[in-house]
Amino acid sequence: MIQLSKDLNKRFGKGFSYRNLRYMRRFFQFYKLGKIRSELFWSYYRALLLVEDFKIRDRLQKEAIEEARVASGTFVKNTIFSKK
Repeated sequence: MIQLSKDLNKRFGKGFSYRNLRYMRRFFQFYKLGKIRSELFWSYYRALLLVEDFKIRDRLQKEAIEEARVASGTFVKNTIFSKK
């Protein structure tokens, strides 16, 4: 995987460190394509990958999605009201 990291960085630029490739591999192993939620950023998923227990990870993912929705709604409201 170290050589793959070097090859990918050479071809596509930064972002393919050995550590990132390990996270990507683990992400692929843990999540089916249908279970990936667009509401969460890669940094959230990286943190969730540290949780081994599926049930706990699933609960934390749902909580993170809800928090992201609340934060997004608050941001939109604050933006609208600040323009008045």
